[in-house]
Amino acid sequence: MIIYHFLPGPSGIVEKESVAVDCSPLLGNIITDPCFPNEKVLERFKEGYISIIDDVESPEVKECHRDLLRVFQVKANMVLPILISQKEGEKQVSEIVVWGALIAHHCREKREWRISETDLLRRLATQTGIAIQQAQLYHRLEQLNQELEKIAYIDGLTGLYNRRHFEEKLQQEWKRLARDKTLMSIIMVDVDYFKPYNDTYGHQQGDKCLQQVAQAISGVVKRPGDFVARYGGEEFVVVLPNTSIEGALQVAENIRIEIEGLKIPHQGSAVSKWVTSSLGVADSNCSDKSNPEILLQAADMALYNAKTSGRNCVEMYDSSRQNLEKQKQEINLATQLRDALGENRFCLYSQAILPLHEGVQTKLSEILLRFWDGSGKIIAPTIFLSVAERYHLMPRIDRWVVKTLLSYLSLPEIANLYKDRIFTVNLSGASINDHYFLEFIKHQFALYQVPPQQICFEITETVAITNLETAAEFIHSLKKLGCRFALDDFGKGMSSFSYLTTLPVDYLKIDGMFIKKMEKDSVSQGIVEGIYHIGKTMGLIVIAEYVETESIFNKVTDLGIDYGQGFHIERPNPLIPVVNY
Repeated sequence: MIIYHFLPGPSGIVEKESVAVDCSPLLGNIITDPCFPNEKVLERFKEGYISIIDDVESPEVKECHRDLLRVFQVKANMVLPILISQKEGEKQVSEIVVWGALIAHHCREKREWRISETDLLRRLATQTGIAIQQAQLYHRLEQLNQELEKIAYIDGLTGLYNRRHFEEKLQQEWKRLARDKTLMSIIMVDVDYFKPYNDTYGHQQGDKCLQQVAQAISGVVKRPGDFVARYGGEEFVVVLPNTSIEGALQVAENIRIEIEGLKIPHQGSAVSKWVTSSLGVADSNCSDKSNPEILLQAADMALYNAKTSGRNCVEMYDSSRQNLEKQKQEINLATQLRDALGENRFCLYSQAILPLHEGVQTKLSEILLRFWDGSGKIIAPTIFLSVAERYHLMPRIDRWVVKTLLSYLSLPEIANLYKDRIFTVNLSGASINDHYFLEFIKHQFALYQVPPQQICFEITETVAITNLETAAEFIHSLKKLGCRFALDDFGKGMSSFSYLTTLPVDYLKIDGMFIKKMEKDSVSQGIVEGIYHIGKTMGLIVIAEYVETESIFNKVTDLGIDYGQGFHIERPNPLIPVVNY
């Protein structure tokens, strides 16, 4: 007894057989089709026709098949089709596929097949077809499950683990290594100046770039226990179990060289004519008393240092050269900031910017930010802003501020209360350099219908100078919409008045460091006076920050400065009624 599976063309393979011990085995052999001498017979088999040969010497048997049957010493045989019906859902399709054949050979003597044998073999062929069909269905379901699992865990663009699966696998690997208190190293990889790359070459080319970078990283990370994931838009993460910081640094440097070696052109990069990367490395002994999140944040801090060190380099998080307790506090604060964003635990305060002379009608207020920590304590920006910048949280925070402020000002009773007020809003350098942030602001104005003339965005002198062309384009775009702009902390950075001719700002805020020293330092007073006169010559409205005492208030007023801001004038107050968390 043989189950024979048809292959494309005039051949097939023996899938199953049950033969006498002294007969030659055929299992797994690919042989020329011995069953159907022509297509007409195949069509008849689809209708259930059974081929019965009582005499292999009969003229009905073709010579090629007779030779084959003689080789295996067949005296008589019976061939029954194994049929599989095609279905679409529950709908039966008329086409019947002949999957193969059930062949009963009789090799000892010539014989006539009885009806009972024919019926038995017919039922066996039918049951075999059903079994094969079920097996095929099960196989397709298995393939579907594998595809669904791949979609759930694999990043569709790069083929690496996605962030969700990375976080799950990281936790599992940490627990495994914690049992033996062994080392784990993490490498954070960021493609340098990727947003300018997308802007220059287009998103399709940007996707191709990320795919090439992913392949380059995977080519370096080869050990079975190591794994790579796409962590963010242009950010990747590498986990190296049982690897010291020295080994991880070598892997990171190999990745950096491999990525630059791709020689992907990048006209928008400030460090190379090719696409490059910045990498941060950190290691830790795994234990039940710690967690991988701290290690991940340490690698993120090292990545930040790599970026600030000029990019296209590898930086290590070295706890031996820093205060470990301070680092832990900083990482904990960064975690709290992320939680606060997710749980809406930020709040808006405002502080009046007072006109110092009669005849000035416009009222100004600066929007200030606070957040509640896990214990319900309100944290001031002087404590958390630098951490938010290091951990790349400022774009999310800036978006929260803009959206929350405009949604609040859109309320009819609030809009009427503040209809004559201009609110100044601080923006970070990361947001200024984000092309999508500009579109976000425009969308928020359209959504909440707040007059753009009511909002003045503040950027620091340092941020403006760092990327002057981008800052100028950003300011021009929003001024067309009706927004105003202030250059904050002027005097703290380069203090170059030539920049003021490039940046179309409306307000000039003198850095509070000089204002605070005016009482006892005549040089500081002279600097403040000089900034004021140049600002007025350029048609700008000048604001003095940090007016903390009555003496300073009188001095800036006597100088003719337009506005003052500080604790002597007004302390910050909640703009939106505070909810106690």
